Amino acid sequence: MDNARFKRVVIPGDQLRFECTFLREKLGMIKMHCDATVDGQLAACADMMCSYRSPK
Repeated sequence: MDNARFKRVVIPGDQLRFECTFLREKLGMIKMHCDATVDGQLAACADMMCSYRSPK
């Protein structure tokens, strides 16, 4: 996770919605930008990476 920014407090019972935008893929690694919102207001955002491998 890079460039993480926390904009507001999220309390138990809030519905957190993640919206991720694909940025790039290389050698089994995916980079994406994700925004987390509560009631349409930005709660947090970050650039995230994950890896994958093909199923056998």
